[in-house]
Amino acid sequence: MPEANKSDSISEIIALNQEEWNRLKLVLSNPEGTSVVWINCDTDLIKKPLHDALTKQFTNFTPFDINVNQQTESLKKVIIFNEKDNLSPNPLIHIFGIENALKNDQFRSNLNFERESLFRSSPGNVIFWADFATGTILHFQAYDFWSWMSLTFDFMTPPELLTSRQKEFDKSIWLKEREIQMPEKNSADRIRHLEHEWDEFMISVKHKPSTSREMSDAVIIARSLAKEFHGEGNYRKAISVLEKILNCSVDLINASDKIHIESELSISYRHLGDLELAKEHGEKALLNILNLYDIDHPEIAAIQADLSLVYQDSGELNKAKELLEKAIENAIKNYGESDFKAVIRRSNLATVYRDLGDLVKAKDLMEKVLENQINNFGATHPTVATIQSNLAVVYSELGNLNKAKELLEEALASDLKNFGENHPKISTRYNNLAYIYADLKLPSKAKEYMQKAYEIRKNVLGGKHNYTLNSLNFLKELEEKESQKSK
Repeated sequence: MPEANKSDSISEIIALNQEEWNRLKLVLSNPEGTSVVWINCDTDLIKKPLHDALTKQFTNFTPFDINVNQQTESLKKVIIFNEKDNLSPNPLIHIFGIENALKNDQFRSNLNFERESLFRSSPGNVIFWADFATGTILHFQAYDFWSWMSLTFDFMTPPELLTSRQKEFDKSIWLKEREIQMPEKNSADRIRHLEHEWDEFMISVKHKPSTSREMSDAVIIARSLAKEFHGEGNYRKAISVLEKILNCSVDLINASDKIHIESELSISYRHLGDLELAKEHGEKALLNILNLYDIDHPEIAAIQADLSLVYQDSGELNKAKELLEKAIENAIKNYGESDFKAVIRRSNLATVYRDLGDLVKAKDLMEKVLENQINNFGATHPTVATIQSNLAVVYSELGNLNKAKELLEEALASDLKNFGENHPKISTRYNNLAYIYADLKLPSKAKEYMQKAYEIRKNVLGGKHNYTLNSLNFLKELEEKESQKSK
């Protein structure tokens, strides 16, 4: 989050939750005794700002992230034995990461047995930072531990701080005969909720759907879960879920569902950089949908547009151009010249022109698309940032580095608001800005932005992904140039 906006966001959070904030400060101001406090946050967006605001009020704090601590089989071991000598007098002990720690069966079972000795021997107030769903899980699975919670506090995220994705979350998912109510704001909650639904469903069908209705429900749950993983940038988990459903009673999956699963696998493999598998699944989806529908069916165009991106990344630019031109024609025929899908596909076609070396044609087409999108959806819509980023690359190649920098900074600011700080899209913006700063002869800025890109890619895509390695190699190049200058 940009520095200028941090204090504003904290003020908005506290203003919305003023009563809870005042109550929390009152409890923590009591110098006598210790309290075990549970803070529910409806999204991860407000945990850090709230924590930062709290530590300004109470400076004797000690944070522990048991998500990354190696001793997660015992909360008592983390707080009392490992760190007791490092604690300040009467500390506020902040516990983060309990959501993931609960996945450890040993950790979860130990909670009940160590509750009394843990909290009675605790050298200060203990504050757990979590989401609403985790408290519910503890209530049922570790009730003895949960019963020691002195107080709970509920903090809600102001609507203006929510990402566009959070604002557009589906409130429910419909199966054949029932509705699954979904958590509305927190993606981690939604994933956990759908994973639980999947486990329960598979138990109910004895781990193998045996009817078309059961298979249809399985596909809906699996695709919804994969969509959540994909939205978080966790493409490996999305692929794992989709492949699991594709290999589960495959003869019961209807033709349309199978096509969509193949296409979604193609998209995820492309994001992971595995273009061969992306192409294999995308071509399979296109072949099957052409056999299923008339050539003018809008779903054919969607498959064509997605596959064109794979061809473009593979360097098969004429194939990409051909598919995009067909997809644009389809969208215009079905929805009209100014349809959203037609506009986005024109933007993609412009990037193909760029790769083909026709920079002027690419620039003219992208600028028309950008103007259209801003007029229709506003300057902070997610697709606007994508077009700005693509147009910035064209300006950079045309030699107009300042215009490229301006567009990328606008795209970055928009994407930070729409996706948060740790999404792969953000790493792409940082990456592109780093190259612009390097070309502008500002190596320290280039290094700063590429370091940010590298950290996100390492955490989200893994250390061996091509994008991660590219960022690391660029950082090494910058460091080598620095050392050569200093000699």
